[in-house]
Parts: sequence; structure tokens; C-alpha cells
Amino acid sequence: MGSGTAKPSLERNSSGALIQEEGTNTLIDFGYGTLKQLLHLEITYHDIDRIFFTHNHPDHMCDLIPFLFGAHYP
Repeated sequence: MGSGTAKPSLERNSSGALIQEEGTNTLIDFGYGTLKQLLHLEITYHDIDRIFFTHNHPDHMCDLIPFLFGAHYP
């Protein structure tokens, strides 16, 4: 869903990968653009079962706050 860096780009989102296995959705990193990509895939906040972060840099975590905020609404 994203493999870019912290540098803004129109072509690439920051780090984010979705692993779908046996009915479970696991998100690896939550960089800028990841939330938008999830919505394009019609995956809602409530469909994510696990989130893992490779490390605590903004380009791997910055969509987490909007995700948590949105999770409070159906």
C-alpha cells in the first residue's frame, strides 16, 4: 500500500502493508496514505485485527491518529 519515504510524493505513499490471511487483516506500519489505500480497498477501521510498527518514525506511524479517531464512528 506504500513503500515511499517521509518525503512527500504524488506517486508513492509512506510505509504500509496489509497482510490478509485466514480471515485476519494485519497491518504492518501505518505511514501517510495507508488509511486512504485501506478505504480504496473497502477495508474499514473495524476490519483491522492487528497493527505492527517496524519502528517509531512518523513515516511509519502518521496515519494512526486519524485511524483511531475514525474507529469511534460506525
